[in-house]
Amino acid sequence: MPTVLWWGRADPEYSRNRILLKSFGDLGWQVDFYRPVSSHFGFMEAFFHRLNRPELIWLPCFCHYDISSASHWALKWKLPLVIDPLISSFEKEVHEKAKFAAGSRRGRKKRRWETRLFSKAAAVVADTPAH
Repeated sequence: MPTVLWWGRADPEYSRNRILLKSFGDLGWQVDFYRPVSSHFGFMEAFFHRLNRPELIWLPCFCHYDISSASHWALKWKLPLVIDPLISSFEKEVHEKAKFAAGSRRGRKKRRWETRLFSKAAAVVADTPAH
């Protein structure tokens, strides 16, 4: 049975996550969970958890800060990393919360940060062509 490592501190009961977890099960995948205490130290925590090598690492929605740690393990194990951000941090902070303008210094910095993160994934799940 293939295994997916569900990496991140996302709520498995969130509707999108419930649907995806069910889908993995329906497709015959075993799901192992790794929920680091800290996104920033998740990389190091994983060493102590003795994670089993999966066939795929999946980052559920809203786990942007876990991408760097998960990508390290994906590279180490030569596995695909798939991220499901649901919404980009840039889009949320600029358009939804109106914290700063897209072209502002903070806006450009946030977009660069997120672009670097998303480029670490083998695939990024998007809901719509606009995403």
